[in-house]
Formats: sequence, structure tokens, C-alpha cells
Amino acid sequence: MRQEPHKRLKNLWVGIILAGLLLSGIACEKKSESSDQEKTAVTARATSTPKPAATPSVLTKRGPNESFYTIQQSLDVGGTFYLYASIKDLLKKKVQIFEPIVKQTGMPPEALKMYTAVNQVIDHLGLYGVQDIGISTMRDGDLNRTKAFIHLPEGRAKGIPSIWGGDAHPLQMLDRAPDSTQVLITGDVDANAVWDLFRTMVQDIGGEKTLTQMDLNLNQWGMQSSINIPALVPTLGGEVAFLMDQTPSLKMVIPTNSGVPLSIDAPRLALMVRLQKDDLYESIRISLSKTGKARSETVEGKLRMALLVVPFQPLWPVSPVLATDGEYMYISTHAEYVKTLSAGAPQKSLRQSEEFQKLITGLPTDANGCFFVSERLKKTYMETVKSLVAANTPNPANGGPDMAQMLQKIFDQQGPVSGSVGLRVNQANGILFVTRSQADMAEFIPSAMAGVVGMVVAVTLPEYMHAQTQLQQAQMQVFQNKLDTQAAQ
Repeated sequence: MRQEPHKRLKNLWVGIILAGLLLSGIACEKKSESSDQEKTAVTARATSTPKPAATPSVLTKRGPNESFYTIQQSLDVGGTFYLYASIKDLLKKKVQIFEPIVKQTGMPPEALKMYTAVNQVIDHLGLYGVQDIGISTMRDGDLNRTKAFIHLPEGRAKGIPSIWGGDAHPLQMLDRAPDSTQVLITGDVDANAVWDLFRTMVQDIGGEKTLTQMDLNLNQWGMQSSINIPALVPTLGGEVAFLMDQTPSLKMVIPTNSGVPLSIDAPRLALMVRLQKDDLYESIRISLSKTGKARSETVEGKLRMALLVVPFQPLWPVSPVLATDGEYMYISTHAEYVKTLSAGAPQKSLRQSEEFQKLITGLPTDANGCFFVSERLKKTYMETVKSLVAANTPNPANGGPDMAQMLQKIFDQQGPVSGSVGLRVNQANGILFVTRSQADMAEFIPSAMAGVVGMVVAVTLPEYMHAQTQLQQAQMQVFQNKLDTQAAQ
């Protein structure tokens, strides 16, 4: 049955309020209610002129909020940016504010269901277990060292923290990836915890019937496609990685308005998934073979490979492949790249490269995840953008603006180009994120907040205006009906 406009408007407002809650709950301060309650300290300071590397200062004064000093031990004090927020029970209290509202007489039943689902989802995601968060940035040589710590006094056994693996350890992928790597994103992922969390979310949002129906649909899809997701989850090995490099032997050709194409070194991409068994590879290979999207399998030593059929014309020569060596499953744009990664013993690894050594200085040696973006890739990107702008804009000699020169000035203002590296480190009482890059949180936070506000307005305003129009039309129709009734009498 179609909802009446005023009820639709109420549902809309409930959705907007709950969405706003999730966006703002983490970023607010908690005021003291009594001398025994925890306090919130938020401090941010930006410097206009970069300073040489500084030695972090340590606050020795103790206070009623011991958790503040726990956070401080994992952050840098005395840099260009520092933020601390005690949010224990704050998010839960913010959510509970809406309980009497959605239970009011006249509110649609869907509002209470939505509130209950949101409350359960937040709980099962582990967000209620976050006691404090802290972020700091300190100038470290030519770069900024940024740390973020999520304090979880009850541990990482619940929700999102549970899916990110166990204790920190040496990252083997840094030794497997060659020094030519320009992008590396790798991390521990507990597939069983992800699957359990996903099923819990489905049950929270849709109920037991929805969960049962999902299981039936997955079972049916598994029989048709040969990919049985519930059976494959336990066969995964707990690590995922994405890598990219560029090779001079292959060229990517980009068309331009000038008619002269732009040619750059072509990228090679690879997704790696650690396995305990080859079941995932075998299931995907069989499924693709049934539809003609994978050719027959070939074997080279420990490496089993099936070339994939490209359904479109790529911008550069590729030989997409699905492969496994018993330790990892690979999905890559190039079979030769898979052979290099599978060998696992490059002449010079990414960890040994000069650029990575410079970036990783002063960061933890053990971690659960890492991202790396090379200075070479950033320079290639900048040069490519400038070339495309120059080729696709009018000639400045004809009176038009020199867009390439303007773009160069923008790049020059950003200073010397540098690579970036970041680590995720699981700790007993929380999770630490630490990066070294050109980014300064004192500049990033205001831009990110403005972006979030703009996104929320862009998403909610059109629907709100539509609901308002519907309500006005309904009121006018009611008024017209009254006039018609009076006239008939």
C-alpha cells in the first residue's frame, strides 16, 4: 500500500537523523557530567612553515582520564596537529536519544524497525566498544608522520576489529614484491570473521527470514556457477594484496583531441589472495570455463594458469590470467607478472629499495597491513595529466589560456613529489595506523569535513524537496476535496 505523504516525510526525517548520527557521533566532544566522568580534550594546531624533524614531547601529568595517557603513548605530541576524543558510551547515548521519538504514537512502524536495526548494526560492528580515538601529525624530515589510534579496552574480538587479523608480524609481501612495484596494498583479513559479520548484518537488517532466503539463494547460485561461497570461506588464508607496476616493454595509448595519441608505459596489475587450499581457484576456473570466459589450464612447475578472455578492446596489450601456485590465487592483467610474483625471490625486493627504505624509516617493523604509493607513479601521473591537458585544450597562441602552464603552477605549489607509505598495526588494546607522506592532517581534516557535509546535502536535499512537494500537493488535494464537498451540499 502506498504510504501517505506525511508518513513518507516522517520516514525521511528518521533516515536523515540516523544518517547524521553516524556521521557526527565520532566527531563530537563529550562534556563532563561529574568529576568521576571522563573528559574530552581536542586540540588542533597547524603551522604554515615546515619545520625540521622534532622529537615528540611526552606529557607526564596524570589526571582523572587515564585513557587519555594510554592514547598519548601511541601518538606524537608537539607536532602540527593533535586530536583526542573520549567517546565511551557517547555513540550509544546518541542513538538512544531517538528511541522515545520513534516510539511515539503516529510514527510509522518502519521507524522503530529502522532504529532497532541501526542500533544492532552499530553494536555488531564493534563501534560501541571504541573508548577513545586520537590523531597526531608531526613533521619528520621532508615528510609528515601521521598516527591514528583507536582504543579498544575490551580487545579486538568483536565487529570490524575482529576481521583484521591477529597480532602484528613481519610483512612477507614486502619481500615478495619486486622493487619495480609502484602500488602495494596488502593486509590481513580473517575471511571467517568477515563472513560471520556479514551474516549477522543481514539478520539485523532483514531478520531471520531474510537470512534463510539468502542462504537458499547462495546455495542455488552455487549449484549453477560452481562457486559455493560458504564452503570456500574456510579455505582462504587470511591475506589479500593488490600490486601494480609499469613496464617499458608495453605501451598504453591514450587518444587525444589533437589526433596525436599519448603513449605511456603500460601498467601491470595483480590481485593476490592467500589460500589454504586451491578450492577458490578451481571453483572460479570451472565457472568461467562454463561460460567460455577462461581457456584451458596450463601448468608450469607449481603454477597453474588459465588465460581469461577479454570482452572488450583494452587500451594496452594484456594477457589476463587466473592462476594459483598453492599459496596464493592470482588474478592479473599479465601472465608474466604472475610468474614474477609467484617466484617470490626478486633480485631486489620492495623492502630493499631505496625509496621504500627512506619512507619506512622510524615506522614499526611488524604490522598487519601496508600501503605504498611510489614517487615514480605520482610523477608519471602528473606528467600524463599535463600532456593530456595540453593536447585537449586550445592552443594558447590563439588567445586561449595556457592550461598546461596553469596546471604546472598548481603542481609546483604542492612542493617536491614524494611517495607515501602507511601501516596498520594490531595491538592488544586497539589498532594503530601510521603513515609517512606529504599529507598534513591539519590541512586534510577541514577539507574532509566540508566534503562530508556537501555529500550529505547532495544526497538528502533532493529527496527532502520531493517529499515537501508531495506533502503540499496532498494538502491542496484535501482542501480541494473539502471545497467540492461543500459545493455539492
